[in-house]
Amino acid sequence: MKIKNTNKGYSLLELLVYVALFAMISVLLVHSLVVLMRTYASAQGFRRLQNNGELIIERITREVRDAESISTGTFGTHPGTLTLASGGDTVAFAVSNGAATITENSTTGILSTSQVAVTNMVFRRITTPVGEGVKVELTLTATGGVIRTASFYSTALLRTQ
Repeated sequence: MKIKNTNKGYSLLELLVYVALFAMISVLLVHSLVVLMRTYASAQGFRRLQNNGELIIERITREVRDAESISTGTFGTHPGTLTLASGGDTVAFAVSNGAATITENSTTGILSTSQVAVTNMVFRRITTPVGEGVKVELTLTATGGVIRTASFYSTALLRTQ
């Protein structure tokens, strides 16, 4: 004679164990996702800082190397200004409302994006036996998401005639 098993469902204890395991796995997955999203946002902020800093420093360095003389400037303090002369053209760098600006022959443009703020831009006029030059100190802060700050430095000599 065969005995039929009439117990076809889960017991309450089994059900509680499965729900607890599912909850623990779900919490681990959500936590991992949150950590991954924070890391991604931090990496994006750092990349924005690097791109903006390299662009601004490269442009200033290139213009200093191409210039014949330093017309005017505010040196050694933030916000610094620098005006360069090359032939009949002038190029000026400054900070306006947290953005790095360039003015070429009375036309002003913005060098930095809205996602970064220029918190420090200092120009230092230097004189060497070879000629005159400019040291640039630039500090940027990412404004969206994770707050990050990066500093950039450059030195360039004016061209000699």
